[in-house]
Amino acid sequence: MRFFLFLLLLPLALAAPALAQNPHARFAEPDGCAECHVVNEGEKTPAQPVVLNADVISVCLKCHDRKMVFGTHPVEIKPEMKLPEGVHLSEGGVMTCATCHDPHMKSEGDSPYVAQPFAQKLLSLVTFGKKYKTYFLRQPNESGQLCNGCHRMDEVGKKRAPLMETLRVEEFVGSDACARCHVEIYKEWKKTPHARMVGDAKKSPETVRADFSSRAPFGREVVALSLGSHWSQRYVEEVEGELYVKGAGWNIKWRKWEAVAWEDKPWGLYCAGCHTTGYIMEEKPRYVEAGVGCEACHGPGLRHSEGGDRALIVNPSRLTAEKREMVCHSCHTTGHDISGQFQFPLGYLPGQDLSYFFKGLVPKPGQSDESFYGDGSYEDRTRQYQWWKGTVTERRTQGCSSCNDFRSRGKKEAKEKMTEAEYCQSCHEKLPDSGKDHAASVKSGSGCLGCHRAMRSRTTGEGSVHDHKFLFGENAFGKTGS
Repeated sequence: MRFFLFLLLLPLALAAPALAQNPHARFAEPDGCAECHVVNEGEKTPAQPVVLNADVISVCLKCHDRKMVFGTHPVEIKPEMKLPEGVHLSEGGVMTCATCHDPHMKSEGDSPYVAQPFAQKLLSLVTFGKKYKTYFLRQPNESGQLCNGCHRMDEVGKKRAPLMETLRVEEFVGSDACARCHVEIYKEWKKTPHARMVGDAKKSPETVRADFSSRAPFGREVVALSLGSHWSQRYVEEVEGELYVKGAGWNIKWRKWEAVAWEDKPWGLYCAGCHTTGYIMEEKPRYVEAGVGCEACHGPGLRHSEGGDRALIVNPSRLTAEKREMVCHSCHTTGHDISGQFQFPLGYLPGQDLSYFFKGLVPKPGQSDESFYGDGSYEDRTRQYQWWKGTVTERRTQGCSSCNDFRSRGKKEAKEKMTEAEYCQSCHEKLPDSGKDHAASVKSGSGCLGCHRAMRSRTTGEGSVHDHKFLFGENAFGKTGS
């Protein structure tokens, strides 16, 4: 039988291409250490124990496709579990490509490092002395040995895993359906940054706010979607059927380009879950509507819309304080889903326990040891949300993906805040033509809220019950606000 297989598969064996030479050979040179490792001043070799640079991922991206780097296994996350010996994190404690791959090892091995298709297993019977690609994995993973070092599927893990299949796109109806009964609330929502979170640059060119006339980091023609409309705006490009968020963004207030990330990132893995409503991954990603719609905070509305039963929709005011705050935490804090692939809590619905869906909390740029403890607790997530609320009136752009440099060190930088009028006009750009008294009132610093105070709830009278609630207290605008 073995001889018969030999004759049958011999032509395939002879035609099999030889493995390429080791592409990582240059890393064996002493001068190459500093590309990936933290090297002490005056030395050529890395400090012991081995410490990786936070930016080691960019070294990999010089040769490897970004879709592969960010799509095959998560990077830039902080693992919560105890890691086995030989698994290395960056200086900041986050995963990099080198966590699972060792560029110093041999490119070929005597046994398979990944699972082999059945035909390839048959071929190995007759290709004596065959070498296998190691893919530079730190250990063979043919039957999941490397993965199981961190991801032990024990009974505890199974109990904590939520039922992701409970989320169905068909259960969402979209915000326009809500408008049939909630007309006034819908009108107020349409004015908010949440409603304008995503703009179709092709269908609605006016949604793109940036100036591409000179020194733009990329051309206007590549923009498929715009993200944001309030303080800053990011742009999404379609590349071979996949969407990527550009590394540079436009500061709307200061009308200038700013680098907010060192590399374009896959929109579907990093951003889409919080910039759309009803986002789900099947063979291809799907979502009900672009932007943060009604169901992003109230959950799927199909059953509620069919009969109007209030028990069939989530009202955040009827949730516990902790569950109510989790609705905001799901997008305004950092982390990844339980699979580790998405930088948002894929599958989470308002009213559920966010801790089952959102893991790997990492600090945001500017957080310190006082505002981030690093223990992965719900309280730490709350501290991050409270910290974020103190930054919403800053004039400069915050880079969502610049968390590698996550702890503020040395002298704290003083952040320039918007005035009350500037904050209001970041949405309401054009003041109504109501005469000199109106202009004088704004100029004097008495503030917009002196006459236009938004109500905090529907029970206190007319006024918005949505985004205007996020004027976060008495010191939101420093000396000029209330």
